[in-house]
Amino acid sequence: MRSIEPTVSVIVPCFNSERTIRRCLNAILEQKTSIPYDVTVVDSSVDQTPRIVEKEFPTVRLIHLDVRTFAGAARNIGVRATGAPFCLMIDSDCIAQSDLIERMIARHRKDTYAAVGGSLRNGTPRSLSGLTGYLLEFKEFIPNAPERIVVTVPTANVTYRREALERHGGFDDDMWLAEDILFNWRMCRGGERILFDPEIEVTHLNRTGWTEVLSYQVCCYAFQR
Repeated sequence: MRSIEPTVSVIVPCFNSERTIRRCLNAILEQKTSIPYDVTVVDSSVDQTPRIVEKEFPTVRLIHLDVRTFAGAARNIGVRATGAPFCLMIDSDCIAQSDLIERMIARHRKDTYAAVGGSLRNGTPRSLSGLTGYLLEFKEFIPNAPERIVVTVPTANVTYRREALERHGGFDDDMWLAEDILFNWRMCRGGERILFDPEIEVTHLNRTGWTEVLSYQVCCYAFQR
């Protein structure tokens, strides 16, 4: 019997994600949907992440890279290795709601958006440092933000039409930060539309600890300048 071709390819870039990868993949594999999908992890970890994926998640395709690979490059590798018409990007520190895929594709089928992005819920509510980092990074994309057309959405929770990814050349392989902002801006400049729907939700397991949170924010600020 011929297998059903996936409608959605879920792509998860990973680097040293042993703390969160189980929760991330369990939520993806437990989606309540009739939409066929496959899952690919693109990993360049030096911790136990690839062994966890290989041993505990046999239905997930693992692409392990021996050289540290930035998230944008990892997503590009995942796109090239898959074939579904929609590419759902989710980070390895995110936990998807059970209706994530269903909601994403429903919005795509209503209109010709190049991308549909969703909101990020605070996954460290008891950590002040985690909350601070979360608000600094995602304040425009929290669950009670308004639905709207945007020029960018976080790649922690977004589904692109494959044809849009290919038409605009994918992400910059060499950028450590903001490769998603650059790519989304390039798409919008090319006449594409990106929808932000706050009801399409993941929970983000934030960095915690003031040293880690502040050092990351300093890096982000220096990069953007």
